[in-house]
Amino acid sequence: MATSWRENKYEKTTHCEAVRPGRGVTAFLVWSAIIQDCTVMRHFSPKMTLESLEQSVWQLPENATPLMVRCHRLRKKPLGEFRIEDLRLMIGQRIGLSFLLPMAIEKLRKNLFAEGDLYEGDLLSAILRIEPMFWELHPMLHREVLKLMRGRTAELEDQRIRWKQFPGLRNL
Repeated sequence: MATSWRENKYEKTTHCEAVRPGRGVTAFLVWSAIIQDCTVMRHFSPKMTLESLEQSVWQLPENATPLMVRCHRLRKKPLGEFRIEDLRLMIGQRIGLSFLLPMAIEKLRKNLFAEGDLYEGDLLSAILRIEPMFWELHPMLHREVLKLMRGRTAELEDQRIRWKQFPGLRNL
């Protein structure tokens, strides 16, 4: 059976492990869409949560900060109910990236400067701050983000989005 590993906060799970007996058809559909590098997520129920997808329940410590409580609650929230602010917050905290980034990219396709509670373009800014190691593990997602920004450097500058440090931007 294939293995799962965790490295520098970024998870990558193989298709074989995800469809062990007892996981059901929904898990098969989710993971069959993510086969190569855990990047393309098209077939999941909007009722699923990060907890159910990651098959991990986090315990909230007694001395949890308001941010920790909020992130804990969002892990239990159905993904179909996530707002832009929810995506921005969780991506900014590097939680559930393999599942949330495809959703965020879909939002950015409609509006590159989609806005949570902070400022116009805050979702894109959160994505651009993700460490290069994640992008190395998820090249398809990296290409999708690059495609979104291609030919739009003037707009990025106008919005004061810090995009120049993002890996692979020499060809924009």
